[in-house]
Amino acid sequence: MILTCPCCGGRYSIEAGVADEAARQAVAAALGIPANLKEPVLRYLALFRPDKHALSWSRAGKLLDELAGMIASGTITRDGRVYSAPVDVWAKALDQLQAKQAGDKPLTRPLKNHGYLLEIVRGMADKAEARQEQVREDRRRQQPEGKRSGMAEISAQLQGLGNTLRGRRGKAES
Repeated sequence: MILTCPCCGGRYSIEAGVADEAARQAVAAALGIPANLKEPVLRYLALFRPDKHALSWSRAGKLLDELAGMIASGTITRDGRVYSAPVDVWAKALDQLQAKQAGDKPLTRPLKNHGYLLEIVRGMADKAEARQEQVREDRRRQQPEGKRSGMAEISAQLQGLGNTLRGRRGKAES
Protein backbone atom coordinates (compact mmCIF):
# COMPACT_ATOMS: atom_id res chain seq x y z
CA MET A 1 0.00 0.00 0.00
CA ILE A 2 1.36 3.42 -0.95
CA LEU A 3 0.82 6.31 1.47
CA THR A 4 1.03 10.03 0.73
CA CYS A 5 2.30 12.40 3.37
CA PRO A 6 -0.34 15.10 3.96
CA CYS A 7 2.36 17.62 4.88
CA CYS A 8 4.96 17.28 2.13
CA GLY A 9 3.20 15.14 -0.48
CA GLY A 10 5.94 12.51 -0.35
CA ARG A 11 4.93 8.97 -1.26
CA TYR A 12 6.13 5.83 0.48
CA SER A 13 4.98 2.30 1.16
CA ILE A 14 3.37 1.41 4.46
CA GLU A 15 5.99 -1.32 4.80
CA ALA A 16 8.70 1.34 4.76
CA GLY A 17 6.75 3.34 7.33
CA VAL A 18 6.71 0.50 9.82
CA ALA A 19 10.12 -1.03 9.01
CA ASP A 20 11.47 0.52 12.19
CA GLU A 21 10.76 -1.45 15.39
CA ALA A 22 9.77 1.73 17.25
CA ALA A 23 7.34 2.61 14.44
CA ARG A 24 5.71 -0.84 14.72
CA GLN A 25 5.37 -0.41 18.48
CA ALA A 26 3.82 3.04 18.04
CA VAL A 27 1.32 1.69 15.52
CA ALA A 28 0.49 -1.22 17.82
CA ALA A 29 -0.09 1.20 20.73
CA ALA A 30 -2.26 3.42 18.52
CA LEU A 31 -4.44 0.41 17.68
CA GLY A 32 -5.27 0.16 21.39
CA ILE A 33 -6.84 3.64 21.39
CA PRO A 34 -10.67 3.68 20.99
CA ALA A 35 -11.78 4.74 17.51
CA ASN A 36 -13.46 7.97 18.64
CA LEU A 37 -10.21 9.11 20.30
CA LYS A 38 -7.75 8.35 17.49
CA GLU A 39 -7.90 11.77 15.80
CA PRO A 40 -7.84 13.80 19.06
CA VAL A 41 -4.92 11.67 20.31
CA LEU A 42 -2.95 12.31 17.12
CA ARG A 43 -3.53 16.07 17.52
CA TYR A 44 -2.45 15.71 21.15
CA LEU A 45 0.77 13.95 20.12
CA ALA A 46 1.65 16.97 17.97
CA LEU A 47 2.02 18.94 21.23
CA PHE A 48 5.03 16.76 22.08
CA ARG A 49 6.82 17.49 18.80
CA PRO A 50 9.82 19.79 19.14
CA ASP A 51 9.67 22.87 16.89
CA LYS A 52 12.74 22.03 14.82
CA HIS A 53 12.52 18.22 14.82
CA ALA A 54 10.08 15.43 14.13
CA LEU A 55 8.64 13.44 17.01
CA SER A 56 10.63 10.23 17.10
CA TRP A 57 8.84 6.93 16.68
CA SER A 58 10.18 5.71 20.02
CA ARG A 59 8.85 8.80 21.82
CA ALA A 60 5.50 8.58 20.00
CA GLY A 61 5.25 4.88 20.87
CA LYS A 62 6.00 5.50 24.54
CA LEU A 63 3.42 8.31 24.75
CA LEU A 64 0.78 6.26 22.93
CA ASP A 65 1.45 3.20 25.06
CA GLU A 66 1.07 5.21 28.30
CA LEU A 67 -2.10 6.86 27.05
CA ALA A 68 -3.65 3.65 25.72
CA GLY A 69 -3.04 1.96 29.08
CA MET A 70 -4.73 4.75 31.05
CA ILE A 71 -7.67 4.93 28.66
CA ALA A 72 -8.14 1.14 28.71
CA SER A 73 -8.04 1.02 32.52
CA GLY A 74 -10.71 3.72 32.80
CA THR A 75 -8.82 5.29 35.70
CA ILE A 76 -5.94 7.60 36.44
CA THR A 77 -3.89 7.97 39.59
CA ARG A 78 -2.86 11.45 40.71
CA ASP A 79 -1.26 12.26 44.05
CA GLY A 80 -2.00 8.77 45.33
CA ARG A 81 -5.72 8.93 44.56
CA VAL A 82 -7.50 6.93 41.86
CA TYR A 83 -9.99 8.80 39.67
CA SER A 84 -12.57 7.37 37.31
CA ALA A 85 -11.76 8.24 33.69
CA PRO A 86 -14.16 6.63 31.20
CA VAL A 87 -13.63 7.13 27.46
CA ASP A 88 -16.09 10.03 27.24
CA VAL A 89 -14.07 11.93 29.85
CA TRP A 90 -10.91 11.41 27.78
CA ALA A 91 -12.69 12.73 24.69
CA LYS A 92 -13.84 15.86 26.52
CA ALA A 93 -10.41 16.38 28.10
CA LEU A 94 -8.64 16.10 24.74
CA ASP A 95 -11.13 18.56 23.22
CA GLN A 96 -10.60 20.97 26.11
CA LEU A 97 -6.83 20.69 25.68
CA GLN A 98 -7.11 21.47 21.95
CA ALA A 99 -9.36 24.46 22.72
CA LYS A 100 -6.71 25.72 25.14
CA GLN A 101 -4.06 25.26 22.46
CA ALA A 102 -6.14 27.22 19.94
CA GLY A 103 -6.87 29.99 22.47
CA ASP A 104 -5.04 33.16 23.42
CA LYS A 105 -2.48 31.41 25.64
CA PRO A 106 -1.44 28.13 23.99
CA LEU A 107 0.64 25.62 25.89
CA THR A 108 4.40 25.81 25.71
CA ARG A 109 5.59 23.12 23.33
CA PRO A 110 6.92 20.54 23.40
CA LEU A 111 5.04 19.00 26.29
CA LYS A 112 7.23 16.84 28.51
CA ASN A 113 4.60 14.45 29.90
CA HIS A 114 0.85 13.84 30.21
CA GLY A 115 0.54 15.98 33.37
CA TYR A 116 -1.58 18.77 31.88
CA LEU A 117 -4.02 16.34 30.26
CA LEU A 118 -4.25 14.31 33.46
CA GLU A 119 -5.06 17.43 35.46
CA ILE A 120 -7.93 18.15 33.07
CA VAL A 121 -9.16 14.55 33.48
CA ARG A 122 -8.84 14.84 37.28
CA GLY A 123 -10.83 18.08 37.30
CA MET A 124 -13.59 16.48 35.25
CA ALA A 125 -13.60 13.42 37.52
CA ASP A 126 -13.84 15.64 40.61
CA LYS A 127 -16.80 17.51 39.11
CA ALA A 128 -18.57 14.27 38.16
CA GLU A 129 -17.98 12.88 41.66
CA ALA A 130 -19.37 16.07 43.24
CA ARG A 131 -22.47 15.89 41.02
CA GLN A 132 -23.04 12.25 42.00
CA GLU A 133 -22.63 13.09 45.67
CA GLN A 134 -25.11 15.96 45.33
CA VAL A 135 -27.66 13.64 43.68
CA ARG A 136 -27.23 11.08 46.49
CA GLU A 137 -27.61 13.79 49.13
CA ASP A 138 -30.72 15.21 47.43
CA ARG A 139 -32.28 11.74 47.29
CA ARG A 140 -31.46 11.13 50.94
CA ARG A 141 -33.08 14.42 51.96
CA GLN A 142 -36.18 13.73 49.90
CA GLN A 143 -36.68 10.27 51.40
CA PRO A 144 -39.70 10.10 53.75
CA GLU A 145 -39.02 9.47 57.46
CA GLY A 146 -40.43 5.94 57.33
CA LYS A 147 -38.28 4.91 54.35
CA ARG A 148 -34.79 5.75 55.58
CA SER A 149 -31.81 3.58 54.78
CA GLY A 150 -30.56 1.25 57.48
CA MET A 151 -27.73 3.54 58.63
CA ALA A 152 -29.94 6.63 58.57
CA GLU A 153 -32.55 4.78 60.67
CA ILE A 154 -29.93 3.67 63.20
CA SER A 155 -28.53 7.20 63.37
CA ALA A 156 -32.01 8.63 63.99
CA GLN A 157 -32.69 6.04 66.73
CA LEU A 158 -29.38 6.77 68.46
CA GLN A 159 -30.08 10.48 68.31
CA GLY A 160 -33.52 9.90 69.85
CA LEU A 161 -32.00 7.71 72.56
CA GLY A 162 -29.45 10.42 73.33
CA ASN A 163 -32.22 13.01 73.64
CA THR A 164 -34.17 10.71 75.97
CA LEU A 165 -31.15 10.12 78.20
CA ARG A 166 -30.38 13.85 78.37
CA GLY A 167 -34.01 14.47 79.33
CA ARG A 168 -33.88 11.89 82.16
CA ARG A 169 -30.57 13.24 83.43
CA GLY A 170 -32.00 16.74 83.51
CA LYS A 171 -35.04 15.58 85.57
CA ALA A 172 -32.82 13.65 88.01
CA GLU A 173 -30.66 16.69 88.63
CA SER A 174 -33.70 18.90 89.37
